[in-house]
Amino acid sequence: MMARWHWPALVVTVTLLTILNASPAGLALRPGSPAGTGAAPTPPPIPLPLGEALGDGPSPVPVGPHVVPPSAPPPIRALTPAPAPNCPTPQNLPAWSGPSFFHDVEVHPAVPSHPELSGASFQVVPCTTVLPTYSNGFWFNLSTNVRLSQVAVQVWATGWPTPANPQPWLPGFRPDHPALFPMVITGSQGTSASFFFNVYHYFPPGTNVSFNLTAISNDPSASPSSIYSAQGIYSEPETYAGGIVLNATWMFTVATPWRSTNFSEDIAVSTSPPVLQSPAFEPNRYQALQVSIQSFNLTGGPTTPIPAAILNATLMGASGGFAQYTFGPQNHSMMNLTVPIGPYPSTDVSFYITAYLPWLGGSVDPITSPTFSFSWSANGGWWYPSRGVEANLQVGVSPTFAPPGTATRLPTGEPVTVTLHSPTPNVTIGSAQLAFLYTDSVGSLKGSVPMSALSANTSLIRIPGLPAGATLTFYLVAKDIYQDPITSGNMSYSESGPPKLAPPAGEGLFVFEALDLSTGHLVPFLNFTLANDTWSTTGVGYAFGFAEPLIGPRTDALPVAFGSYSVTSTAFGATGHAAVTLHSVGPVVVVFYVASGAVPVRTGAGSPTAELAAIIGLAAGAVAAWPILRWFSERRAASKAEQRRITL
Repeated sequence: MMARWHWPALVVTVTLLTILNASPAGLALRPGSPAGTGAAPTPPPIPLPLGEALGDGPSPVPVGPHVVPPSAPPPIRALTPAPAPNCPTPQNLPAWSGPSFFHDVEVHPAVPSHPELSGASFQVVPCTTVLPTYSNGFWFNLSTNVRLSQVAVQVWATGWPTPANPQPWLPGFRPDHPALFPMVITGSQGTSASFFFNVYHYFPPGTNVSFNLTAISNDPSASPSSIYSAQGIYSEPETYAGGIVLNATWMFTVATPWRSTNFSEDIAVSTSPPVLQSPAFEPNRYQALQVSIQSFNLTGGPTTPIPAAILNATLMGASGGFAQYTFGPQNHSMMNLTVPIGPYPSTDVSFYITAYLPWLGGSVDPITSPTFSFSWSANGGWWYPSRGVEANLQVGVSPTFAPPGTATRLPTGEPVTVTLHSPTPNVTIGSAQLAFLYTDSVGSLKGSVPMSALSANTSLIRIPGLPAGATLTFYLVAKDIYQDPITSGNMSYSESGPPKLAPPAGEGLFVFEALDLSTGHLVPFLNFTLANDTWSTTGVGYAFGFAEPLIGPRTDALPVAFGSYSVTSTAFGATGHAAVTLHSVGPVVVVFYVASGAVPVRTGAGSPTAELAAIIGLAAGAVAAWPILRWFSERRAASKAEQRRITL
């Protein structure tokens, strides 16, 4: 559809095309349908002074529909900065007296919110102005000293290049049919004109736009009556397919997130396990493949975020078909697949990645990676199954233990973190646990605790700080994906002395334990309630045979204020209570004595075994329980003596 002007359309069109056809070579317009033209706009106000950007006040009405972009993500900084202003748009007092365009008129480009791109800073050829990615557009204003009859803007553009089409012509602005727009003549004297380049609507990021101006005046003092911006040093011939040559005066591009159209120059690809390196560690049959992408930072400034990316995979073998995966989070310099690939045992996979900029419900500026290939491995078990943990995994202990043969002693209450890590990417840990023997002045307990999987290759356990005088001996057991176990050597440490973290003044620590008189072992996962007149807390103890009030879900002991407390615990169906006064830092150990079943008591040589019935229920370690405690101490001493005799 031909754009409508302020004057009768037929007269204006014929006059303009006649003059343009008589213009210098390369400016001739071919019949076409200028994109985006509509009803004639209301004339805008007089153009702003030189170099002043349009603000939030009344602004000129653009030609054609004006689309305001939605709330955009954080602006994407172009890797290629705007060119230095070494090709400024000439700024002269207009005096229409000859064929020199920039002598006859003065041009005032105005890029809102970007004074550094406005006025003379808007580049003429051979330089290019780089507009921000999310730019709405800009005004092109013109003024002279004679009455204007017509001013035309000739625009052509090419889109984002792809391997299949390195110079795609932008629909509506094809070089073989350049778009022709009128500038709106303004001012009471008719000596000014304005035109709005609606960049956001018509020119997506990555577009290269060229344009020139033709001005016509029927004023008797205007000689010649037609002048052209594209002449002399302000004309840049551009050649297109089919032998088309167009002369540009100005060129601008809308910033794209990429440095180049070559994916490998913009984004690095990595996988876990690493299948793209040599040697490749292909995933085992239970292992998924995570793919990560990261934008290069060669400028020394902030790393440019990747707007969006997808992965397309082709599967062949036991699992066949096609799959598409999404990277996230968007607009970050490093992204991972939101869902890993697989696992797909006995399957060959090839994939490629496309990164792009979401735009107006679609996508623009795609760059595509090379195609990568890998297979799922039939391996994945321990490389040295007969040589234990130390030959297959890396063991980490924090704080560091003393060298073998030297006792490790830590402050009371210091937690210990133990990690297992498989350095071979496709040898993963099926499961892992810590087997332990805990001993303190009250009793002992053997058991095991599962380790938590931080990843397929790393497992961890955090052992809580021990009560004063306690010792923990442990070893590690790990299984591979085929459930083949390997074990580590023994490690041991004790804790004593003041607490690692001293409580605030006027506060102390509690430790609760329960001793099963039937087995002589401490009770794991002891439940308890600690309370005073105004406050209470309930918890469950550790697998190691002791308990303490904690700070939230963490394993840090909770200090409480000095004073009187009641402690309640239930085990084996019986509930016991104890009244305790806390008046020191401690930790103060409260011991409950419990019988999980019949307790055999030998009163002398040849005496029958008597049973201390469970009617004692659960007794707190206090004066009332002293006979039981004394009896148990004697029993344990006799047992140790017997063990010593047998050993000797």
